[in-house]
Amino acid sequence: MVSRLATVREDEISGVPVLWVDSGRPTLAASLVFRTGIVDETLPTSGWTHLVEHLALGGRGGGALQVNGSTSLLRTTIDAHGPADAVEAFLEDVTRWFARPSFGSVHGEREVLRAEAAQRPRGAMATTLVQRFGAQGPGLVGFDEPGLRRATPEHLLGLVRSAFTAGNAALVLDGPPRATTRLALPGGERRSVPPLPGGTGPFPAAHVLDSHVCCSGLVQRGAAAGVLADLLAGELRRELRDVAHGAYSPWSVYEPVAVDAAVVGAGSAVAPSILPRVVDLVYGSVENLRRRGPDERALTAAVEAAAQRVRDPYNALSLAHMVAGTRLEGGATLEPEEHLEQLLRLTVDDVRAAAEVCADSLVLGVPEGAVWKESMPVMGWRETRERPVGTTYRSLNAPGDRSALVVSDEVVAVGRRNRWRVVPFDEVAAVVAAPDGGREVVSDAGRSILVEPTLWRRGVAAVAKIDEAIPTALVIPHEDRPATQVPAPAGAAARWSAVPYLASVVVALAAIGAVALSVRTGNIALISFSVIGALIAVTLVATRDRTPGGGSSGP
Repeated sequence: MVSRLATVREDEISGVPVLWVDSGRPTLAASLVFRTGIVDETLPTSGWTHLVEHLALGGRGGGALQVNGSTSLLRTTIDAHGPADAVEAFLEDVTRWFARPSFGSVHGEREVLRAEAAQRPRGAMATTLVQRFGAQGPGLVGFDEPGLRRATPEHLLGLVRSAFTAGNAALVLDGPPRATTRLALPGGERRSVPPLPGGTGPFPAAHVLDSHVCCSGLVQRGAAAGVLADLLAGELRRELRDVAHGAYSPWSVYEPVAVDAAVVGAGSAVAPSILPRVVDLVYGSVENLRRRGPDERALTAAVEAAAQRVRDPYNALSLAHMVAGTRLEGGATLEPEEHLEQLLRLTVDDVRAAAEVCADSLVLGVPEGAVWKESMPVMGWRETRERPVGTTYRSLNAPGDRSALVVSDEVVAVGRRNRWRVVPFDEVAAVVAAPDGGREVVSDAGRSILVEPTLWRRGVAAVAKIDEAIPTALVIPHEDRPATQVPAPAGAAARWSAVPYLASVVVALAAIGAVALSVRTGNIALISFSVIGALIAVTLVATRDRTPGGGSSGP
């Protein structure tokens, strides 16, 4: 079996390591892989790597030569496929661009990417990564690349010189390298994979999705984790489709997020009919794998499917990509034969151990309205009961809105009484700044506080105080908003109509006065009606701060 595997050979061109397999095809497929990706960005620089990739490919390819690019969490790849002469010329041309980049089309390409981001739906896994990691590292995949708004040629030039170099690249080919090929990449150093951000735990925890369920965990990279993802999808297929008849085609994900860590997950769109029990079904599937491990037959089938992908001669190029990627990332490099051997040696206990780690770090996304276990916390704001110290700004929608905005040199907070949402300024991922004064303060955890100066007393002063505390490098400009999109305070009728308990107070006082009057006059009927009215009014006053529907039936 091992002898049939495609051999990944090594070479070097212009200081760039080359990993290649011999596909025997008359054409040539080439991938220039760089160790830089979304995890290397911040919210204010999000989208810059994607923009560089687009600029490098601008105007290239066509006819028999197909070119493409992609930016993933850990890597950026420039692909070409076609006649060998055309691919060779493309590689030389595109690497000359990286050596001397031109940014004449940066404005137009930036707008193209912004349009793409605005139309791209956020998938269940992207949402889950935001919930797990916040607005940093792998969590950035769940944002619409807002950093594109502040990308300039000077910014992009710095990125090209630090990340798109010979020392940070590998070339993957599906045929032998040609002696005439030259790559013009400048020298440079390898970029290490950044450590994972702390995350938004504790875990396990749940969050709201649209019509999907998604369960995921953070595990150690390796054969057991890859097989676990397929087994999770198999469990969901059995529980949600075959038993509950409420899902069609569950999917699985194995996504490396660091040198030694990956997120594994599975999910599916689900029918409303199974929402009352979908959490029990999904959580039970994860717990089954944690406690008992996979069924022997299921494990054998998953291993055979994974082994087939390794052995498939038409999949040989992916083996070269696997070796190139792990070497660039600085992880333990496995040759294809070693990877296959690890797969074939997997046991139920190996997968159960991976499932235990997955379950301990579980993030479960379910549609709104699902019913789940009381013990599983809902991900969201970690509100504090203590009022922050700072300058207080009252709502212009009072008395209907009795919340306050508090800004100090250390924090910005919104809340009332003993419920406060606080973002310390040293935990700010970015501030989105509109020209009209509106601000969105985004925390590292991915939570936002919106500050509209038109809705707070002395709101302009509050915004100025926030701006003083935020470094310019964290500010993302927002385009001009039409006047109709700038919020204005509600009218007097709306502000006071939101205070139903005030009327109750008046009724209560009137009822008490009526009771006193009726007692004095001896009118029994008036006494009865007055007492009943007083009790109703006092009840309304006493319950005015309770939250309607405050149960725990859903996220």
